[in-house]
Amino acid sequence: MTDVASWSDVTRLASLTDLDFLGLPVIAAIRPMSQSLSVASGKGATLAEALTSAIMEAYEHAAAENVQPPVRMADAQEAMRNAGFADPTILPADRRTPLRAVDSPIRWVEFEQLISGGPIWVPYDLVHLRLTCEEMSRNDGFLVSTNGLAAGENYQDAVLHGLCEVIERDAIAFAMDDKGALRLDRIAPLDSTECSRVDPSIENLIAKVSSRGCSVLLNDLTHEIGVPVIHCRLCENSDTSAFVRPCDGVGCAPTPIVALRRAIFEAAQARATLISGARDDVLKRNYHITYGRALERTKARSWSDLSQGPRNKAVALEWVLDRLYSSGFPDAAAFRLDQREGAVAVRVVVPGLEGLPMSSGYVRGKRVRSERDTSVTPLSLPRGARMDRRNTSSSKRPVVFFGPTLPQDRARRIIDADFHPPAAIGNLYRAARKNHPLSY
Repeated sequence: MTDVASWSDVTRLASLTDLDFLGLPVIAAIRPMSQSLSVASGKGATLAEALTSAIMEAYEHAAAENVQPPVRMADAQEAMRNAGFADPTILPADRRTPLRAVDSPIRWVEFEQLISGGPIWVPYDLVHLRLTCEEMSRNDGFLVSTNGLAAGENYQDAVLHGLCEVIERDAIAFAMDDKGALRLDRIAPLDSTECSRVDPSIENLIAKVSSRGCSVLLNDLTHEIGVPVIHCRLCENSDTSAFVRPCDGVGCAPTPIVALRRAIFEAAQARATLISGARDDVLKRNYHITYGRALERTKARSWSDLSQGPRNKAVALEWVLDRLYSSGFPDAAAFRLDQREGAVAVRVVVPGLEGLPMSSGYVRGKRVRSERDTSVTPLSLPRGARMDRRNTSSSKRPVVFFGPTLPQDRARRIIDADFHPPAAIGNLYRAARKNHPLSY
């Protein structure tokens, strides 16, 4: 791990464990020269696990910042005509990037298709993690984030970890409402007492957290893909003298036991991160979010009802890929970012799954919009995203800004549209934000 940490430009490893009374190991890995987050975090049952976790996260970020793969230039129209390209209309878009012409060139990188084994071209924006002003000014319209970044002892472990992460973020996107809170109609509460009995390590973990004044609220977020996704919320029992607001963690794995373990440790990491205040992506508003404490408002789901995948790592990857294929996602792909002794970093992309819902640039994908009965076109689609492969047209009407020289009744005979007075500063932007497909 020392060589990996050095290559990743980690200058310091700091323990955040004793900042929180829970006492669960949390480590911060500091990278002052980072082009994305300068603080990576790790957690685990032991200090050694947390150290490894923090270094591996720093390694993932460094690998994605330094990657310089060969790129191929092709516009959205060419990509949609060529089966060797990922469909740009179902890839995560970035609302911070203006709409661009469908014939504008896009940078593409060759990935490996994990199911067929053949090549597939994926936008460069979904590979790198250079969040510099210079790089982001060249963004092609796709969401640059950490989603799908993963590292492991070998390629298969890293790919499995990356697949579980993109499935987890997809499930979160479906479970979140417009304000970032969990929708009760998309979650199923779990009985923490029953969960603690399924494995001695889980029982000890929940008992330790509970004995130190925190309630462990658990929920099943598993959705259509069928890979277990577990949510954990840690709430201090005292409402009047709470040390930290309720913190959430989510875990995804082929087996619910591993997913549950990951969720609890991630929630503990969220607490320590808020207390330390040292991580780049912790903002002032994060300290004022008021999540509801009680999510157990319906009958708890039994542990035996949860999806159960294989425990054997040798077949777990094939099982996850089979779940994706059976759910209509055949193009899962991976790119090897870096490899060195004892560590491999990859980027995993599954066309059709949601992007990182916690990102400020996140735009809801087609499946989430469809599930919420909206057929609107978001402001920041990838280039060519308005070119549906089925050539379907939007039901939204155009917006027309016009002056007094044209009577409105005459204008309505020309075009069926939403009419507005002459455009003032910001009107075009606001019209686009209301998801109208056309503006004149």
